[in-house]
Amino acid sequence: MITSLRSALLAAALLAGTVASAQPFVGHDDFSGNDAKWAYAFRVPYLTVGTNGAFAFRNGVAEFTKGAGMGSQIIGWDGDGVAGNPVSRTVASANTSWVADVTPVMRHLPGPDAFAAIGFEIAVGPTAYTEITLQRFTDGVLRIFTETNSPTTGIARVAVPDNADVRLRLAWNAATRVITVAYSFDGGATFSTLRTVPITDWPIQPTTGFQFELVGYSTSPNPVVAGEMSLDNFSITAVPANYARLGNVSVRNLTAAGDRTLIVGFTVDGAGSRPLVIRTVSETLGRVFGVPNVVSDVDLALFTGATRIRTAANLAPGLAAAASRVGAFALDATTTDAAIATQLFPGSYAVHAVPAPGATRPEGAALVEVYEDGLAGTRLTNLSARTELGSEPLIVGFVVNGTTPARVLVRAVGPGLAAFGLNGTAADPRLTLVRQSDGQTVAQNDDWTAGLAASFASVGAFALPAGSKDAALVVELPPGAYTAQLQNATAAAGVVLAEVYQLP
Repeated sequence: MITSLRSALLAAALLAGTVASAQPFVGHDDFSGNDAKWAYAFRVPYLTVGTNGAFAFRNGVAEFTKGAGMGSQIIGWDGDGVAGNPVSRTVASANTSWVADVTPVMRHLPGPDAFAAIGFEIAVGPTAYTEITLQRFTDGVLRIFTETNSPTTGIARVAVPDNADVRLRLAWNAATRVITVAYSFDGGATFSTLRTVPITDWPIQPTTGFQFELVGYSTSPNPVVAGEMSLDNFSITAVPANYARLGNVSVRNLTAAGDRTLIVGFTVDGAGSRPLVIRTVSETLGRVFGVPNVVSDVDLALFTGATRIRTAANLAPGLAAAASRVGAFALDATTTDAAIATQLFPGSYAVHAVPAPGATRPEGAALVEVYEDGLAGTRLTNLSARTELGSEPLIVGFVVNGTTPARVLVRAVGPGLAAFGLNGTAADPRLTLVRQSDGQTVAQNDDWTAGLAASFASVGAFALPAGSKDAALVVELPPGAYTAQLQNATAAAGVVLAEVYQLP
């Protein structure tokens, strides 16, 4: 399996900037880039009847308390230093992608015909808001609840399992103008999306940003005492739009059934589950792009290790919109190609381009593609493909996203595979890196040099034998699309492993 040859994950920080200086209240933000952080300010609670609730801050925890009867409290801040100012807000909060996490605790049991809730809300005005809360109703069931007043309106909720370590998340993507509302039942190790909210009409003028609010309220006649409802682990952290990453990776080569199946491995990095679009394409290559000898019908199988976790024989619902969103070329509804949109946790995966049962041409060219799907923080840190290399080149594509250059390691391994017990390897693979915008060759290599060994080790790539005929190069690449083209020095067929790593 290709995963047995793969490197460990590249350990790289995704969130830039300095953690905010000490605040008088719980939490921090990271938008201004210096010590003049956002001013935290109290706002008047929005429930006007029985508003006897209050937040108390003890040891970094915001505790909501109230006496008998209905009560509520909102703590809001907007970055301009003026308490409760609804007009001038820090524009960075709308122009910068960010992730906000909060851990809620709910032990309060409401009375008859009552409920209690504690959570987090963002808004740019009284009619444009999104909130996520932990709520308990009279049936005693805890639920994650999200409500939105925006072009995408409505309510969504999910029940909380017993003993869950709940964390709530709101993530803003400033480029796509989409808010992702998510929750975690394992203390933030993994997140599931509750809904996505495209905020197409929320303003981003120079004087406009988000209003951030912590909320606590209860309609129960019972008191809420210290420790019953609280918010902990609160943070808002900027995710810079210019962080360099591999936003799209692809491999085109021959595929067939059994041991000759085209297998493409990739590594996902980032916090929580990551949204991706994955496709296996053949019929469209021939019909639209004129590629000869394509597989007539290709299926998709997604693996982690030896476990198959997803399959697809055609396009899943909504894939046309997903393809447009990530910048992929269109696949029409009648194609025999396959594609999925999925959420994957950080780790290593492999996509198999499998000729479909009954395909009239079960052997031929196919393309495997993996795209990040817009959630800031996603990184495809490693691509690898093991296949047979003959007279036709193996083409590996990748896109450097962001506004800063990325250091990339590219390898074409043939003789070096012998250490893994593989026979019939390519005797002398050669590597050419081409910039797609103008077709210019960026770098070339035939036989790797010992000076690259440290780069191999920095990403956990396996060592190559000294003096082997494998090829490798390290290059710093500006944002853009590139192809690595692998060819054998002779026309003889042989197994080759193509690898692309983002270096620290």
